[in-house]
Amino acid sequence: MNKETFYLYKNAIQALYPDAWGFSVPKNAGSQNNIVFANVGKKCIAFKFGDKKLVQKNEAVSKLYRMRGIPVPQITARCKNGLYFEEYEKIKGLSLHEAIHRGMTKEQIKQVYRDVIICFEKMNHVHPCYVNSNLTSSVHEVEKINISNANGKLVGNIFKCLIYLLNIGRDKALYHSCITPKNIIVDKDGKFESFIDVDSVNICSKEYAFQMMATKYHELGFDINDLITFYRNTTHDLLQEKSIQRNINMLASGKKLLWQMSQRKKSK
Repeated sequence: MNKETFYLYKNAIQALYPDAWGFSVPKNAGSQNNIVFANVGKKCIAFKFGDKKLVQKNEAVSKLYRMRGIPVPQITARCKNGLYFEEYEKIKGLSLHEAIHRGMTKEQIKQVYRDVIICFEKMNHVHPCYVNSNLTSSVHEVEKINISNANGKLVGNIFKCLIYLLNIGRDKALYHSCITPKNIIVDKDGKFESFIDVDSVNICSKEYAFQMMATKYHELGFDINDLITFYRNTTHDLLQEKSIQRNINMLASGKKLLWQMSQRKKSK
């Protein structure tokens, strides 16, 4: 985040909380680079800046998820100095990604994913009709924008079609479609605490969201079938298992292609 943007965000926060102090940005800000932390009273608050539609969608999803017992930040939508942003208390703990690098055991990682699966099943019941239709989008439309911004419109359109095909299953709901180790928070004992990145909650099928989660599980060196079996035995719900396995291979090929294109872009 450049200094100009940082001070723009800081001024918006101080317009809301004049006594805010200790401003900082995350060490691993990610591609969006739009979060500022500040102390308000005795609490450390995260302020995540975005467009109006996304901020309002995330506030609505936060309320629905928490009502269903799905742990996510309690988001309040704000607007100051013409900027829209989310406000929520910073969740204590580490991302699963950080915890793994600090020596988390394989059994601890598996247990985190078992707890994640239980919360994932609850997403089945968060129907898109519960949120203003003007605020929600299907996952292939969202990913088209994200990929186009990074790799150009042509690549964005190609991957939009791919994701549309991967988004199998008739039952659509508001699923978190990017459940990765970086978006899973664990506490000091290594237990599942919360999901983050509510931006990634979009209209998609259960199978699509599951296969995105399972892909990362596989990349950690675990057997996807263990995850599928635990889901089936715990929730007594069915997945289109053969399609998931096939589509995970397609996702891997697509991600490899995107990586190769990004490397070519950097080398120019």
